[in-house]
Parts: sequence; structure tokens; C-alpha cells
Amino acid sequence: MGDLIEFSTWPRQQNIFHKLTSGAIAFSVKGETHAAVGLAKNPSADCEYWVIIGHNECWLNSVPPKLERLLPKKVQGGLEWIKGDNILPNGALIGGYEKEMLYIIRAEHEGSLTPGKFVPSLGLAIISWGDEAHVKSDFEVLCGYNCIWVPTSGNIIPAGAVVAGYSENTLEPLYVGRVVKHGHLILGKVLPSHKVCYFPYKDKEFAKQKYEILVNPEISMDSPNCYDKAQLSGDRLIAESYIANWEHARNSEYTSESESE
Repeated sequence: MGDLIEFSTWPRQQNIFHKLTSGAIAFSVKGETHAAVGLAKNPSADCEYWVIIGHNECWLNSVPPKLERLLPKKVQGGLEWIKGDNILPNGALIGGYEKEMLYIIRAEHEGSLTPGKFVPSLGLAIISWGDEAHVKSDFEVLCGYNCIWVPTSGNIIPAGAVVAGYSENTLEPLYVGRVVKHGHLILGKVLPSHKVCYFPYKDKEFAKQKYEILVNPEISMDSPNCYDKAQLSGDRLIAESYIANWEHARNSEYTSESESE
């Protein structure tokens, strides 16, 4: 262990030297102005290195390095579902909070592809289905950028809502939703025909009519988004049935709104 030395100096005071007895030095500075720590081979000799410390900044050899001005670059890419593990992939989207950050996932369950939440401390994904919360070790994580959360309710699906999966049997599109419960912001699935957002909480499935839905502003409701036929199913017929059911649900929604008006 090295020596513990404390120096008290004043601005523009002459240098104070101390002989180092180890191959490393650790120091901290308390003061209202910049401070300088120099390293020299002999007392009173010119210092070969200077470490200058200021408020929230530090540089070597007495002058700040000249930084090249970087021009902002346009981010390219979009949303993508990436195979998950106990370690999150780069670009994983944060979607909620429940004592820790929650991430958006989807997993297969009983013939459905259901969105839910990833809990980092557990290294597991959790979805809601059939009044229960189900833990999944095989799942996909939504990665990307430029998404927003839009408040909505019932079966009102905004333009650009991210299609994250499909229900069992009817292959109705499922969307990513989130709700507030007991101070937590919890991820779940939006099933338009049920007019609610289902979400897993404490080993059970709950539902709320008012919720937020994930929207990608760069896409519209003119076509399904953020899905892959190969990911939905290895069977082309099932994938085409998914698209047909999606279009039917969309048209039914518009008809319902027109009648109510």
C-alpha cells in the first residue's frame, strides 16, 4: 500500500514535490479552480507530464486536446425482432418499468405469438395468456429506435401501431401495449377484438381498457408492419391467413367506427 499524503496549496503557489514510492498514483482534488498534477524525474526539474483537472473535465500535458467537430449522421434501420437470451441484444427497446427496466419481447405460446416483457434480473421473458403469467426462455426481443407510445383505449388502434404477433386459432394481430398498475409501467399485449390490453403481473393476467400502444411513426396502417412470414410460421399458408385476418380485423374496425358515428 502506498503513502497517503495531503497537500494544501494556493493559486499560483510554487510546486510542491513528493517522492513516489510505488509505480502508480491515485489522487483527488478539492478546490474552486483548476488544479494541476505534474510528474518529474527529480525535484525542481521540469515536469514531463501534466494532468490538468477542471470542473467535469481532465486533460493531459497542460492543454485540452483539440477535438474534431463531428457532423451528425442520420440513423438508418428500423425495428427488428432478434433472438433473445439472458443477455439483451444491442438496441433492445426499453418499454416499461417494474422495479427495473422492462424490455419488449414476444414468444410462442399455445399456437399464438404473444408480446410481453423481459425482466433483466431474471434473464427471462414473461407473457400473459389464459388468466396466467407464463415464463419463457425462448423469445425474441424488439430492437430499433424511433418508436412512440400513444394513449388509446378499447379497440382503437392508431396508425403505425406495431404488429408484434398473432392470437391462437383466428390469428388476429396482437400489438404491444403497456399499462400503469401500482406505480409500475408494465408491458403486455393488445387484442383489438377484446378491447383491452392484457398484461402479466405477479403470476397472473390482468386487463385494462385504457392503455398505451407502441407506434412506429414511419409506417402506416396500409400494410402490416414488423412481422416476418418465416418467423410467424414455417407454413406459407398460415402466414397468408395471418395477413387475411389482419385485413379483415382492420376493415371491421373501420366499419364499427363508421356505424358508431
